[in-house]
Amino acid sequence: MKNLFVFLFFLMSHALFAQDKPLTNTEDIAEAEFHTVINPTDNSNIVLTTMHGFEGVDDSYFSIYYSLDFGETWELSAFDGLYPGDAGTGDPVMSFDAEGNLLLVHLVASDDFDVKTIISKSEDKGKTWELAYEYPDPFTDKPWIAIDNNPSSPNFGNIYIIDVTSDGVLLITIDDEFNFVRSTIINDIQQLPNVVVANDGDIFTSGMNWFSDPLEFFVQHFTDAGETLVQSTALLTTPDYTFDVEDISNRFQNSPQIVIDNSDSDYSGRIYFTVTRSEDDELRFFDVIQMYSDDSGITWSEPKPVHSNLDFHVQQYYPSSYINSEGVVLVDWYDRKNHGEGSAITDFFLGISYDGGESYTEYKLNKSPMDFNVAVNAGSGFGIGEYHQMVATKDTVISFWSDGRMNDGDLNIYYAKVDLNNPISGVQETGLVQDKINISNIYPQPFKDEFFIDLALKKEYKLKYELLDINGKLIKDSSFTSYGTGNHTLSINAPPVSGSYLLKISSNTGFFKTMQFFK
Repeated sequence: MKNLFVFLFFLMSHALFAQDKPLTNTEDIAEAEFHTVINPTDNSNIVLTTMHGFEGVDDSYFSIYYSLDFGETWELSAFDGLYPGDAGTGDPVMSFDAEGNLLLVHLVASDDFDVKTIISKSEDKGKTWELAYEYPDPFTDKPWIAIDNNPSSPNFGNIYIIDVTSDGVLLITIDDEFNFVRSTIINDIQQLPNVVVANDGDIFTSGMNWFSDPLEFFVQHFTDAGETLVQSTALLTTPDYTFDVEDISNRFQNSPQIVIDNSDSDYSGRIYFTVTRSEDDELRFFDVIQMYSDDSGITWSEPKPVHSNLDFHVQQYYPSSYINSEGVVLVDWYDRKNHGEGSAITDFFLGISYDGGESYTEYKLNKSPMDFNVAVNAGSGFGIGEYHQMVATKDTVISFWSDGRMNDGDLNIYYAKVDLNNPISGVQETGLVQDKINISNIYPQPFKDEFFIDLALKKEYKLKYELLDINGKLIKDSSFTSYGTGNHTLSINAPPVSGSYLLKISSNTGFFKTMQFFK
């Protein structure tokens, strides 16, 4: 069992922040450990908050990207997670309330290294922010947030934070006016907490017993707005590799996540727990495992991998999970099965389940793999951080991942949109999350002889295009051409045959965006 000193060192290694406030310039600065949400009142509004700076060294601030057109273009908020007197910030997790207001729970460190959990609020879809709540404990870590958004729930509007504090892991209840209601200690877990809210207002939390050997994961069920613990259930164990999986992270985490089906599907109320766990015969290789419960977390299905490759000695790790409004279960993860044992070359996969997690069909989302050792170094040993998040609507899932494929020591956030009604033809890596190059949709659609693209550039770039058929075969392309700061319209001659096509716009700096269009 680890002693308390080691535990506190583990927490503080992520909670000490730089005292100089850096400029909000995301070029050549690693972007990782991020969270993404979609507005339930306006699905065109997506917000992504990503960290800069890991392991308590420099650049501890956020870039907050918001999109008002379903990820076609992105704008960068002026808010970087810091308020006057703050030295750094970290661990962003977001949730929209039922009215479309966005809450961001995160850590802030003062100049004297107190680390508090606060809530920032945006009422304009992620553009501007204000401080809404501050939890008084001077030492906190790894907060997660959920909001009761069901108007028929007896606790409608309540905000729940699960947080590692100096008193242990607490479930904190706040009302919709940001008044503290109560905190309830969760004795079975010490790290990596998660929280979700069911349609009836019941609360479910999960996390890791960091003192056990091997590590043990639990799920808790609370009622009465977090006051009453109904039960805490042990799920599974895995060996502790918190500090020494060098080709994934120098501070490896198992990325446990709990989600609940609040749809009207046949699996409504089902709770899913997803985690990275060691293989049986080689403990330093990992699988992405999922379990589910249909009785409020009392009993659970047998843990099984979500990916198709069950060969030993393959690294599959760092999942996120999501359930859309139709009850479709989605899991994405990093995967090396295409590159051989011992290789750090890594792809990013999405698994889709239409049968309540019983079976998954998987799709590789990235067009180019990355050397994950670049990610480890770029993230100051943390790699891509300890979590990421996808979002989905009824018809489309958008997966996001942090990627170092340029091999320049940087990490950027890529994303892919997948058509859930036709995922095989719908999987196309879309591009980078950034605000320097904004590209409009192709217009008009359909078209006859030519089509147009509007460009908005915040600095001069060299750009080229590639016109591809739906299978990715190159039809024609252009050479790099310089475009200055400002607005431009690109005119391209149409291919001769009617059908579906892809257009990829690329810059000399590594940016790209892929769009599908029709003639």
